[in-house]
Amino acid sequence: MPTRGVTTVYDLIGDAFAWLCLLTVTALAAVGLVRPYRPAGAGATDRGALREAGR
Repeated sequence: MPTRGVTTVYDLIGDAFAWLCLLTVTALAAVGLVRPYRPAGAGATDRGALREAGR
């Protein structure tokens, strides 16, 4: 493998890919904290609707 005089993809983009991955993981974690998971069919989150369902 030649090591001199060869331009690689990493030479062109540097650490941009690693920073983009870190930014994406951070953004997804923030979205996960702000919008917690709600299973499908759990639309009755209103207290009035829950009281009616419990009768």
